[in-house]
Amino acid sequence: PSLVLDADARALKESSDTRNSRSVGAQGSVPLDVSGALADRVEAAAASLRAAVADADQLQSDLARDFLFALIDGAEAAQRVALLERQIQVSKTLLRLTELRVSQGLASSVDVLQQRDDLAELRQQIPLALLERKTAANALRRIGAMTPDQPALLTLTTLPDVYSGFAHIQPLDLLDRRGSLRASRARIEAADARFAAALADRWPTLSLSSEVITRTISGDVTTLISAAVDAALTLFDSGSKVAIAAEQRAELAAAGQQYLADWLAAVFEVDNLVHADARLRERIVLSEQRLKTADTLFTAARRRYERGVSDYLPVLAALRGQQQQQRDHLALQAELARTRVRLHR
Repeated sequence: PSLVLDADARALKESSDTRNSRSVGAQGSVPLDVSGALADRVEAAAASLRAAVADADQLQSDLARDFLFALIDGAEAAQRVALLERQIQVSKTLLRLTELRVSQGLASSVDVLQQRDDLAELRQQIPLALLERKTAANALRRIGAMTPDQPALLTLTTLPDVYSGFAHIQPLDLLDRRGSLRASRARIEAADARFAAALADRWPTLSLSSEVITRTISGDVTTLISAAVDAALTLFDSGSKVAIAAEQRAELAAAGQQYLADWLAAVFEVDNLVHADARLRERIVLSEQRLKTADTLFTAARRRYERGVSDYLPVLAALRGQQQQQRDHLALQAELARTRVRLHR
């Protein structure tokens, strides 16, 4: 319904005759939603609001994911820098011993060149790890609406422990749990309501209006009251309303196809992540076994050196292999954490 209030005052002077007039009026109208078009438009607006709310829920989920990704990336980069620095120290020692063996005629220059190349490769990875740590810190600043010169919100030196428990759900459960899919469903409802309104617009429209005006002209008071029912029917519009209805039908079909595509994408995404989580856990178990083997190999090589059975080169080689396995294990743990974050999302 609508209600309009208006008032005016006038003074009219003709020769020596002056007349003053004042009027106060109120005009109201109520549409008679016989065809249901108005109700359909209200439903379309409500569905659009539900879609916006669901999009906001999805945005919160995305921000939480990005926040955790930044923490994981920063912690992984910090640990990788520490491991690389220890590997570089071992590689330097191994290079010096290799050069000494060459001077004694126990090794060739090829061994020295190979060791120098290994050392250069390790040094080359340090700037990349530092860049990843800086990028992760900037990601945290961006989420917190901060500038790069401000201290980061939070920094971790160890990987966060991401909860590994996931409720067993069916593919159809994603339609209610995931914000983006709720938004797609609300957009279908909005498109359906707009299509229904376009169909209803082809029917006649009715509205009830009423008007009350009180006038005072030179002391003479007059009150006018009127009421009317207005009806309108479009006889010919060159097919405009039919075309609008066809357009709304096409948008409804497109929204339905998009909803189906979004749901299938979510189902396959979750399925892939579930399998990725299982495979990563298997690889981490195998990596832990390799770590134990590397530790045992390093201990055995060191004992042989202490007994005088071998020189120090096998000890350093075993230590370098152990450190490389630690880096590989760190990468697997970080990827498992990211996979679980994606699964939670």
